[in-house]
Amino acid sequence: MGARHFALKQEYGLSTVELDRFQEIFVEVILKQDGVRQSKEASRAWRILICAFVDLFRDGFETQLRQFRRKHSFNAHTQYFENIERRSSSSFRKSSLNVDSRMDVCTKKIAQIHL
Repeated sequence: MGARHFALKQEYGLSTVELDRFQEIFVEVILKQDGVRQSKEASRAWRILICAFVDLFRDGFETQLRQFRRKHSFNAHTQYFENIERRSSSSFRKSSLNVDSRMDVCTKKIAQIHL
C-alpha cells in the first residue's frame, strides 16, 4: 500500500517523519470521539488498528524507497565506470586521429628495413 504512495516522496518530499505525524493526528482525532473516549477497550482497539495501518503503509513505503535508492546507486556506479571508459577510449581516439597518415607509411618502411 505505501509503495504506491512513493511518488509523493518525489513530488512533495513525503518521508517517514510525515507518516509518524499522520499516525499521531489520526489517533488524536479518533480518541476525541465520544464513544471511543468513554471506552478503554475501544480506545485501545483503535490505537492498535491505526498503528497496524500506518506500519503497513510505512513498510511498503520504505521498501519502495530502498529499491529506488539501490537502483539509483547502481545506475550511478554504472554511469561512473562508463564515463571512465569513454574518457579513456576517447583520449585514445583523439591521439590516433592526430597522427599523420604519412607517418604510418614511414613506420612500415622502417619496420621492413630492420627485418
